[in-house]
Amino acid sequence: MKSGAAPNPSPGVDDPDLLLPRCDDDPVVLRLASDETGHAAAGRGQHLSVYVGSADSHHEQRLPMAGRLERDGRTLSFRPTFRFVAGQEYVVRSGRNGEPDQLTEFRIPREVAAAPALVTSIYPSGDVLPENVLRFYVHFSVPMTPHLATDFVALRDASGRTDRAAFMRFKQELWNADRTR
Repeated sequence: MKSGAAPNPSPGVDDPDLLLPRCDDDPVVLRLASDETGHAAAGRGQHLSVYVGSADSHHEQRLPMAGRLERDGRTLSFRPTFRFVAGQEYVVRSGRNGEPDQLTEFRIPREVAAAPALVTSIYPSGDVLPENVLRFYVHFSVPMTPHLATDFVALRDASGRTDRAAFMRFKQELWNADRTR
């Protein structure tokens, strides 16, 4: 592990000062150290950042996730710009007043689907479509996992051959808000 950060002895387990999210819209919260009077320290030397991946793949040159860092009394909280993804590994880098940085891994548990995903509709619809159709809408019965669509959705011609160039690959997929289209 690079960067001089010490791994948390219990990766993925909450320590007394670091509260990890339990669902995709929870923040990561770090309780700030107090001075002798019991007031929260001024925040010098205390920091919190969150990265995608595991502690083993963490290094100082990686960029943290985009999000909002807020201080509220005795806590420092991080809420990502885009919600955490269930099943994805994350690592929190936290530091407190001169102590070595700690890396703590966590993962939001996947929800167990009650039923398998089904295609509920496809637009445009019809038996024959022009070759220059630029946009398809495929509606699913349950939310889809991000970054896996092209692994499971294929376009086939009349003879059953898969057209591998039919879908553009984007870093940010074009899902609707609930990831069903």
